[in-house]
Amino acid sequence: MKPRSLLGVAFVIFYVGPKRKHFIVHKELLVKALPHFSVAVSGRLSEGQQHEIYLKEKIYDPAIFEMVSRWLYKGAIPPIIRTEAMKGVGVNDMKEKCVLAAVIAYHRLYYMAEKWDSSSLRTAALDAIRSFHQTIGTGVHPSEIIEGFINTPEGSAMRKYLIDAGAYALRSSDAIDFLRILKATTGSGVKNVVLQILEQLILRGSYQHMGDPDKKQSVYYNE
Repeated sequence: MKPRSLLGVAFVIFYVGPKRKHFIVHKELLVKALPHFSVAVSGRLSEGQQHEIYLKEKIYDPAIFEMVSRWLYKGAIPPIIRTEAMKGVGVNDMKEKCVLAAVIAYHRLYYMAEKWDSSSLRTAALDAIRSFHQTIGTGVHPSEIIEGFINTPEGSAMRKYLIDAGAYALRSSDAIDFLRILKATTGSGVKNVVLQILEQLILRGSYQHMGDPDKKQSVYYNE
């Protein structure tokens, strides 16, 4: 990464979310890392003006865009923080809610990267999710799977991971609860998700010998 002093004096101002929280990013850095925005910042401006981009859709959360800004300048995103409520043995309702709230933000970062066609940001987000689940000792939640299928295209690395993780969850003692929650979760992709998970079990022959997807090498889900 170039030092900020070498990135020039052209900036892009992002206004994110309904309250329009603003973020200022060097134009040179933005265009190189996220070519998706090249057209939006290609016009000529009068002296002293800066390009402005408004991200108003529900998917754009200022707290998540903060991670995008860090990734632009540092080349990495922060890991998912493990709080006190997530520690301890076993899974209870409070722990499950805290884990889900923390990890869903990184899913949405992945969806942003999908929308902007950034494979490196997608990989960073997915690696953070997998690393977190491995550290915390919990598999994916059915809500993660449903949201993932609703917000990603067929063939994406995230879908591949979620199918593997869902199939792996079925080999555990909590398989019945997992399927019950999955089927009860509303969303257009529920039936498709269940069918693809079951298909994976059939193709692999015996789900009892499946490997934990959170422990696979990063390159396995890289694009």
